[in-house]
Amino acid sequence: MSTVTDAVAYASNRSWRRSRLRRGFGRFARGPLSIIGLIWIIVLVVVALFAPQLAPYPVAGDILVVNEAPSLAHWFGTNNVGQDMLTLCMYGVRYTLTIAAGATILSFCIGVFVGMMAGLQGGWLDQVLMRFTDFMYSFPSFVLAITVIEFTGQGIVSVIVMLGLTQWAGFARLSRGMTLTLRNSELVESGRAIGASRAFVIRHYVFPHVWSSISVYTAFFLVNIITQDGMLGLFYNVGPQPPNISFGSLLLLNTPDVLGFPWLLTMPVLVFVSILVSLIVVGEGLQTMLSPKGSVNL
Repeated sequence: MSTVTDAVAYASNRSWRRSRLRRGFGRFARGPLSIIGLIWIIVLVVVALFAPQLAPYPVAGDILVVNEAPSLAHWFGTNNVGQDMLTLCMYGVRYTLTIAAGATILSFCIGVFVGMMAGLQGGWLDQVLMRFTDFMYSFPSFVLAITVIEFTGQGIVSVIVMLGLTQWAGFARLSRGMTLTLRNSELVESGRAIGASRAFVIRHYVFPHVWSSISVYTAFFLVNIITQDGMLGLFYNVGPQPPNISFGSLLLLNTPDVLGFPWLLTMPVLVFVSILVSLIVVGEGLQTMLSPKGSVNL
């Protein structure tokens, strides 16, 4: 009996979600900046995935083309050891998006799990989990990340783990708030009324609503992670091993020569800022898509 009612509830909920999704995407598509930002992010993802194949030159420098200005041969110019700046920027995108994706997934999993557990269970477990979350939220996590990375090394995995473990509190607080709102909502009560199991209600009613609500936060969270990764490289020289390179490390290495060769700073900064701006406009598009006046709860 429970299986039949779960199937009926699932079919009804799935049809409702598709209808809301179509209307929501229409609102997202009406914003030209959101579409441009989304397209640019897709381009950057392709570059990140295939940087070794798409890079016009090897990472190793060529002393015959030291500090060349941007040209048809070297679109972004070269640095003081003859490295092509476009190639370095491509590898910078590869490293930056890898760090951002890994740290965000880790923070999302930890934060949403803690927030939903606290919201669904309530009582002493809610109090314990949220007091720990408040501690993590108020603690200078950037300082903690730097300290731990100094002991664990500067590899990609270390940076992902440390950023992910120190940045999940926002996900937890947001998902807990949404779970508390939905726990006694009419939608959840209707699922219970038709005999849907508790696991089904959590999986198909609570979690999808939590996910849709924090998708906007996720876009802006990516901006925060990318910014922090850039700061780690620029101010603390925390970065990957060649051929990978972070934008922060790239700026740090080229800063001494920037007065005579401005493209060493201009080109990496433009690419780095384009990543942040694209994520921001996509986040604003998602906010419009999921706005209360026409919310899309997937």
